[in-house]
Amino acid sequence: MGGTAVQPSLAESYEANDELTVWTFHLRQGVKFHDGSTLDANDVVTSLVLQWDAAHPLHKGNTGAFSYWSGLFGPYLNAPPG
Repeated sequence: MGGTAVQPSLAESYEANDELTVWTFHLRQGVKFHDGSTLDANDVVTSLVLQWDAAHPLHKGNTGAFSYWSGLFGPYLNAPPG
């Protein structure tokens, strides 16, 4: 505790290739949503896409800003000018 190392919760582990262009997440088995449906890779991809694509209709977040995104993953897809 108190460090900067990421502690995965929905994934058991993850790794990136040397270029940081491909990330592989090993999801925990048995993770459920509040409605009882099971988390799967499609859910994770959808979540990441709607954060990455500034033009996605669900690109909202709590404040409309995903300020950490560029620091972790680079520029947005379809970023507005300015």
